[in-house]
Amino acid sequence: MGEANHSFHFTGVFTYSPIGQVEPTGQHLEWEVMGIFRYDDDGRLAEEWVQTDYRSFLTTLGVTTTEFAQQGTRT
Repeated sequence: MGEANHSFHFTGVFTYSPIGQVEPTGQHLEWEVMGIFRYDDDGRLAEEWVQTDYRSFLTTLGVTTTEFAQQGTRT
């Protein structure tokens, strides 16, 4: 059994939105992700934990939490 910790740094241009309501802007983005992985005795991935700061990432895209909270309350 083993464990590994990794930090990933992604950069790119915002040309496609996996979030749905957020329109792509074409701006350059950077996103940091941390992962912790646990492997079983055979070396296979047994568990994975991933952490990132989604709020900062969405703020970079120009999204505010107030904007989406208001959209959720409209009827």
